[in-house]
Amino acid sequence: MPDIGFLASKDPLALDKACLDMVNAQSGCPDCQLEFGREAGADKFTALWKWTRGDVTFTHGEAVGLGTSRYELIRI
Repeated sequence: MPDIGFLASKDPLALDKACLDMVNAQSGCPDCQLEFGREAGADKFTALWKWTRGDVTFTHGEAVGLGTSRYELIRI
């Protein structure tokens, strides 16, 4: 992926969700390991590791009180 900068938050779940969304919003580099899912908006993590399920992680994290997957991205 191209460099998307860095993020910070007091809410670890919101931070992870924002990072996931920002990576998936990017187009994959032509020489990356992705065999499919290079287009902007595709789930890059599931394309590389079929067993990953980000949606389950965020649902469970909210259920056990780790934070919220809702966030407001403020660019500075």
